[in-house]
Amino acid sequence: MQKKLTRIFSKTVFVIGMGGVGSYLLPVLIKTLPISSYITLVDGDNFEVKNLDRQLFPRTLLGLNKAQALAQYYHQNNITADIRYITANFTVPRHSLLIS
Repeated sequence: MQKKLTRIFSKTVFVIGMGGVGSYLLPVLIKTLPISSYITLVDGDNFEVKNLDRQLFPRTLLGLNKAQALAQYYHQNNITADIRYITANFTVPRHSLLIS
C-alpha cells in the first residue's frame, strides 16, 4: 500500500530551459506538485543583464548558471521541494543524463 501511495504522490519533472518560460513555471510547479516530487532544472546558460526584463530571477543571481542559481535560490528561501539541476544545454545525445 505504501509503495502505491508513493507512486501516486511522487512525481519527477524536468524543466528544460530556465529562461522566459522555465523561470516562471518553476514557482508554479513548486506550489502544485506533491511534496515528495523531484524537479530537475536543465540549462547551460548564465543569467545576464539582458535577461532581467523577461525572466524571473533576482538581480543577485546575475552571472550564475540559470539552473543552478534557481535551484540554490529556492533552497535558500526554505522551499521544501527537492530541486536538482544540470548545468548543460539539452541536446539529444545528452538525454541519457536525464534517464540515468
